[in-house]
Amino acid sequence: IGGKYLVKFSEKVFYLRQENKLTQVELAEKAHVKQSTIQAYESGRAKPFYGTAVQLANALGVEIDVLLNDERSVDSE
Repeated sequence: IGGKYLVKFSEKVFYLRQENKLTQVELAEKAHVKQSTIQAYESGRAKPFYGTAVQLANALGVEIDVLLNDERSVDSE
């Protein structure tokens, strides 16, 4: 994904949302959470429970490990 090496969960969510051309509202709908939840994830104020992280990964089209593992970049697949 363009050589981006992102390790923070918040950066990954923001970057992948942009790559998928989704607004926060659209991502929230796809992941079955509120828009304010996506905003909290992207700002680093919150991290999801595992089940929500799975829904978020599915909505963004990535493996759960990409989002949760700080050693894994969005492009190291």
